[in-house]
Amino acid sequence: MLQISDSSITFWVRLVNEHGYEILNKKPSRNYSGDFKVNAVEYMHKHHLSLCEAAPVFGIPTTSILGKWEKIYYEKGPQGLREWKPCRKPKMNKDRINNPQNIEPTLEKNLIAEVKQLRMENEFLKKLNALVLERIKRESAK
Repeated sequence: MLQISDSSITFWVRLVNEHGYEILNKKPSRNYSGDFKVNAVEYMHKHHLSLCEAAPVFGIPTTSILGKWEKIYYEKGPQGLREWKPCRKPKMNKDRINNPQNIEPTLEKNLIAEVKQLRMENEFLKKLNALVLERIKRESAK
């Protein structure tokens, strides 16, 4: 049995009533104009609608989108919403990360030199620590 909440079904029914069954197959638009966003939020406030009631009116596929717009509208006003563009994190190139052959030669040389330097410092500190411990032993024996 499918686990679908009543609110999701109600939302889809409202969406279909406003825009027809085609809206369910239509790929949602990710590019809404600033004026569209402002109009949607102001319409929601003017008519005292919830996110679930207002999103279908404008054919917005999820309430979370409209919720983000409302938050920005409260924080920065209509102009902030007109200027806001959603940002996506750039995807990491997995081939570059997993394949050490893609490391630039100068970067590789620098990394090798740094590892050698750190190893020398580590050895020096170990020897210094051993000398200090030996000196402490000698002095405590006297």
